[in-house]
Amino acid sequence: MKFQRVLLSRIDITTEGWDDFIFELYPDYVDRLAESFERVGQIYPLILMKNMDWLFIVAGYSKFLAMKKLGVEEAWARLFQINEISVENLLWLSLEEKCGRQLGDRAQHRIFQKFRDIAGYDVEKLAHEVAPAIGLEASTELVEKMLKEADG
Repeated sequence: MKFQRVLLSRIDITTEGWDDFIFELYPDYVDRLAESFERVGQIYPLILMKNMDWLFIVAGYSKFLAMKKLGVEEAWARLFQINEISVENLLWLSLEEKCGRQLGDRAQHRIFQKFRDIAGYDVEKLAHEVAPAIGLEASTELVEKMLKEADG
């Protein structure tokens, strides 16, 4: 796996679809991450997708926000070209980055929505593959309820 330094200013967070792989838009632990960066620096790379000259975040949005808060200009990242990896695998990469972290209801809802809308998962697949990956029971009823709430 190849890592490289990237300018944070090259990361696009304005173009439609920039947040396709982001499950928590307003993480409450950015201040904690910023303190960690000040203490020990960047431990894990950002996972980015390259589309022409711009970069989109696949995993590490909270890290990105913490670094921006500190005025960091460059970060270590793993870059994927736009057609190098499937959208489904990019979603799984983003989800795996959350491994071990307690996810709030909003994040869980967004995870189900994104796997449905972007990767084309049906309720059955969401219940048996995605729900257990985020610590929920493999229940189609639960998934249907959460999707209904999310779609509002």
